Amino acid sequence: MRKKFLFVVAAIVTMTILLTACGSDNSGESQSDTKKVTYQTILDDYSAKLKSKTPELVKEYKKEGKNKDISTQAEICSKKIQKLADITAEGTSKMADLMIKNGDDYDVYEKWAMKLSDKYMSYASKITDVYSNSATDALVKSLEPSVEQ
Repeated sequence: MRKKFLFVVAAIVTMTILLTACGSDNSGESQSDTKKVTYQTILDDYSAKLKSKTPELVKEYKKEGKNKDISTQAEICSKKIQKLADITAEGTSKMADLMIKNGDDYDVYEKWAMKLSDKYMSYASKITDVYSNSATDALVKSLEPSVEQ
């Protein structure tokens, strides 16, 4: 079940990344002239965003998912993971903009986008691990015979 869940999450992220990269329009944004933007700097920036956001999302999940049924916990987990997917999509969109600006081959973009996607999967798994533990606990509690006094 966990592998299926991770596969679904990975498919959603991939679609989000592809749709965001294709539909990106950053005409109102400007890049800092003092910092040269490269695939590596984008990867570093967005990896840092994922890293700093994950503990906050885990804490939110634990608070919101406490004493909830499995279905509600899954919904909450998906919403938290989506926040990480949004960060990843923004980063890959910036990479796509850089690819266009530099005239790079798609393969160059794809290599770097996959690195960011790997980071995303690593951090998303921290949330799914907490979900799996809490869902297991909820399932066990639901199967325990009720004791009436």
